[in-house]
Amino acid sequence: MTAATEIPVNQVLESVFTADTTDQHVITVHGYGLQIKIQAGHLVIRDGIGRHRRERRYNQANRTLRRIIVTGPDGYVTLDALKYCRDHGIAVTMLDPDGELTGHYAPEPAARNPKLIRRQCMAGVEDSSPVGIEITRELLTRKVTGQGDVLVKLFGDMNVSARLYHYSEQMQAAETLSELNDLERFAAKAYFGVWTGKVSVPWDAKAIERIPANWLTYERRKISASAANTHRHASDPVNAMLNYGYGIGFTEARAACIAHGLNPTLGFNHDDKLGRDSLALDILETLRPEIESYVLGLTGIGSEPYPFTYRSFTEPYGLPPGTVRVVAPLTHTIAEASYAWENTAMHAAQTVVSILMGTANRRGGKSLSLANQKAEFVNRIVDVNLILPDDEWTELQKLLPPKTKWDYSSISNRTVLAAYIYLRANHKPLAHVPPSFGVSRRTLAERRLQWNRRGYWPAIDQAIDVKAQKLRLRQPD
Repeated sequence: MTAATEIPVNQVLESVFTADTTDQHVITVHGYGLQIKIQAGHLVIRDGIGRHRRERRYNQANRTLRRIIVTGPDGYVTLDALKYCRDHGIAVTMLDPDGELTGHYAPEPAARNPKLIRRQCMAGVEDSSPVGIEITRELLTRKVTGQGDVLVKLFGDMNVSARLYHYSEQMQAAETLSELNDLERFAAKAYFGVWTGKVSVPWDAKAIERIPANWLTYERRKISASAANTHRHASDPVNAMLNYGYGIGFTEARAACIAHGLNPTLGFNHDDKLGRDSLALDILETLRPEIESYVLGLTGIGSEPYPFTYRSFTEPYGLPPGTVRVVAPLTHTIAEASYAWENTAMHAAQTVVSILMGTANRRGGKSLSLANQKAEFVNRIVDVNLILPDDEWTELQKLLPPKTKWDYSSISNRTVLAAYIYLRANHKPLAHVPPSFGVSRRTLAERRLQWNRRGYWPAIDQAIDVKAQKLRLRQPD
């Protein structure tokens, strides 16, 4: 549990403007009298409230900063500062106090492809468009599969995750948007059902008397066939953090559309609507599992919890009674995690481009159909010794529990760990384990369950993540 004790407002403001960013690729700009300008060849960013002010400078050689997220209501950005952001590939996002997008500047590609825009328009003409359905199928399958992975990794739930993997496989045969949305709704109901009773903000016992009753537990999300409904009037802190995370993720999805020359307003699963970036919402679906995993980590599931206080949330006036909003510095912490979601958004946007630019309703060589992707991956011949060399295997052996008389399986732990590393590195579910490993999905799940019951899994899981990251760097694209 984390402390939620009384903290003076001045200390809160000081912590907001003295804390370093959690990711050097992202900075938040907060307060009043904000300035983003060029001075003596540097990008200068000034923000703060009252006497709590700060200044940050970035020279022309800077290649680290990629996102500027403005949450303050008052200030200015100069034209030469925007030119600096364009030259350095920096996206500028402006959010209102409720986390709603009010402005977004994302550097556009040097030249748009008119053929791509034309095909994007034609693919979304009607609900029965084969190309639009294929794009929707791809994006929703990634979402549901990713949520299944979250259940396995953070909750150790094999049963419900298997249902989600089954729904994602059923999506391959779906021929209409209605079928795809029904399967997505079934999956979401099962997925968030696991959260109920297991997810909550870890308040300190001494602070419970200061916390409203609706802040103590997680209220299950309402499931809608339209994923555009993000339920912004959250009535508990967990849903408030999810909503804020989805809002930040939306800006990453929008930037990915623009970076690939796509029009973010022309979607496929989300209907055309005045003032709405429907394609960005489509891309956002693939980010949801990562955002949800991050929010779960803030509550202490899978990582150290965030140091929540009763000042981390508020119930603002002018909204329905009981509506909960996230406030600084927690908003900054969530926003600064957004760059980690960029790769997923970019890959999803590239997939959309590949499908649209394929000839005769067939994609280009880099993007196969979902069924072909699975078949190509499953049929790979994989060498356990290459995935988990002798020196790394010796290192991992130290994390495994001692053998017991009940350990009768003929499948070695080295094979099981190599399969986990390979699947994790390629973002694949257990069901996609290649037969060349000589191990089944059931064996993988059972071995993990055994290690989890004996308390060894958290350390093993962390080591798998490290090895998977190294493997991703070694293997070709």
